[in-house]
Amino acid sequence: AAGTLRIRDWSEPVTDLPEGVPPVPSAGIQSWSEQQLATWLRNAMNLGAVADAVLAEGGVDGSAALEMDKDGWKELGASAVKAAKIISQLKKLE
Repeated sequence: AAGTLRIRDWSEPVTDLPEGVPPVPSAGIQSWSEQQLATWLRNAMNLGAVADAVLAEGGVDGSAALEMDKDGWKELGASAVKAAKIISQLKKLE
């Protein structure tokens, strides 16, 4: 349905990430650039607006993303539920 958050099953082999995005989880989110984080948000989490906000904000890379709480993600445009899902998925990939 429209607006439904699709979460990638990371147990399947990752073959469709754009160039420059490391396969997950082996690459380590801590090493992700802003662009890699934005690409993950856009493609794996279907959160294009949040991805755009990450790039516009600047300084939000993988390491920063792991430190962010729900309020931080909400400031970047995620709803409370989507913020919780982002945090949950990042913890699984850490």
